[in-house]
Amino acid sequence: MILGGGFAGLGVVQFLTKANHSDLEIVLVDKKDFFIAPQNLYSLATSFKGSKSLAPAWYGKIFNNPNTVFVKKKITRIDPKENRVFFDDGSEYVAEYLVIALGSQNNSLNGSEFLFSIKSAGEALRLNRHLNEIFAKYKAASLEKQRQEFSVGIIGGGATGVEIAGKLISVIKKLAVTNHVNPRIPTISIYESKSEILNHLPGYVRKAADEELKNNKIIINNNCEIISVRKGMLENKGGAFFNCATPIFAGGVRAHDILMKSDMAVNPKGGLIVENDLSLKNYPKIFAVGDCTYAYDPESHKLAPDVISAALDQAEIVAENIVRRIQRRTPISYIVKRRDVFLSIGKRQISYMNGKKYQGFLASLYRKYYILKNLAKILPSGTAIGIWRKII
Repeated sequence: MILGGGFAGLGVVQFLTKANHSDLEIVLVDKKDFFIAPQNLYSLATSFKGSKSLAPAWYGKIFNNPNTVFVKKKITRIDPKENRVFFDDGSEYVAEYLVIALGSQNNSLNGSEFLFSIKSAGEALRLNRHLNEIFAKYKAASLEKQRQEFSVGIIGGGATGVEIAGKLISVIKKLAVTNHVNPRIPTISIYESKSEILNHLPGYVRKAADEELKNNKIIINNNCEIISVRKGMLENKGGAFFNCATPIFAGGVRAHDILMKSDMAVNPKGGLIVENDLSLKNYPKIFAVGDCTYAYDPESHKLAPDVISAALDQAEIVAENIVRRIQRRTPISYIVKRRDVFLSIGKRQISYMNGKKYQGFLASLYRKYYILKNLAKILPSGTAIGIWRKII
């Protein structure tokens, strides 16, 4: 049973299917009945088409294997001692092997009810509606009121925060022009707790991103950890306040609530602690993949990054190791690989592949190929291409 239908969960399904082991019965569980690519969430939040930008892949239509079924249920708890999963309708299920692919949750902040995010399709559409509504509502307001209401703050200067800022550049300008608002009035700010944005990425990427954001008048506040959100206001750790009518959370994540309620070892920084073969410590028939995993490679001394390519690598290892355990063969270890970087900031494309730097057309081409390649690993080719065309 695979819990979670994101890239990691679907990856395990497809790699197990390719193993062609006749005794396998595969059950995928998710609280929603469709998959949506993370890139689609950006367009849902910022597109003028709104919900028409949604490009879902319905779980019930993507499995060709008769031994694979999809179950729409909301998970409430996991009992690792019995490999038992509990659901909100009172039902429960015991599987011989469990794969946990539940992803992560946003860190909590005081005043989180005022925050927006793009963690799900519903949240992305909520942000989209909000942006359209505030420009329509305050287009004839005073200059002071417009400066307050047209202030957007992105909490977190990682890849997600930077790409959201890039997407918002053209959207905010278009909303201003459409509503006859001076395009110089709206502001977009990034609040990063560390000394620079994208601190985990190569220096070339950080520099190029910083230049592009500043060229587009994005305000970057480094060493500025936001600890509290109020209506129209952000507060940082130093006690300073910032005007912000639209706070968007793109900061740190934590382990899923379901994992915290279950008797499994979770790293304080988030993620299930796993062995080298990605099975859970003390539970050899339970595996974890994707963002909910704290996978540390003792050879490279690296932590697995929360990126799609790493999730798919883990999915392949887990599928292989499940088959190996059934066949009583020695499992293989997961090795953290160096990741290529693809970043889209407004109209500028930046990539860093195999130690080489790319911008412009080549960077854009590589990014589109990367998205299609990953979609093709988890979806039927026709479905993958259809979604890819809609989100690029």
